[in-house]
Amino acid sequence: LHDALPIWLQDSFQAQKHFAANAAHELKTPLTVILANLRILLSHKDATIRDELQWVESTQEEAGRMKKLVENLLFLARSDAKSTPMLYSTFSFSDLILGCLLTFEPVAFEQGVMIEDEISDDIFISGDAPQIRQLVAILLDNACKYAGIADVLEKSGSSDKKVTVTLTSENEKIKLTVHNTGKAIPEE
Repeated sequence: LHDALPIWLQDSFQAQKHFAANAAHELKTPLTVILANLRILLSHKDATIRDELQWVESTQEEAGRMKKLVENLLFLARSDAKSTPMLYSTFSFSDLILGCLLTFEPVAFEQGVMIEDEISDDIFISGDAPQIRQLVAILLDNACKYAGIADVLEKSGSSDKKVTVTLTSENEKIKLTVHNTGKAIPEE
């Protein structure tokens, strides 16, 4: 039945499926961080809010990002994505990366992953900061999730699960690398 539809309608259905898949992935990342923070908080039932302020603040920050993401998704759903303007500004990429790393501490902790970073100071870029933050969050989420993939694939005991994030600038080129200790995922 799908093949019998006009090409433009098939393309529209395909774009809608692609949009829904992207939206689900974008919402999954902040939810993962929020749930990890809450599990950590629940594991310290006798602690005060002051003792666990880092996790409470991280949860609040991710909930705020999730709210902004939902607002963006609603905006995109109501408008033609091709005519949606990007909000470009110049910002500290170094600070953005460090902020994302702090946010992912509870996720990494919960998954037994150590995060190391080599972030050069004062690297600035122009772009849409919220969208770049979402991209970095997806990279970190995937890196943490698959840092121990070798254990699963080889059914080995334990290995050092580590994610290394580097941000460098050389010859006016900026390089962000997110690397984990997991094996490459087989194509199949």
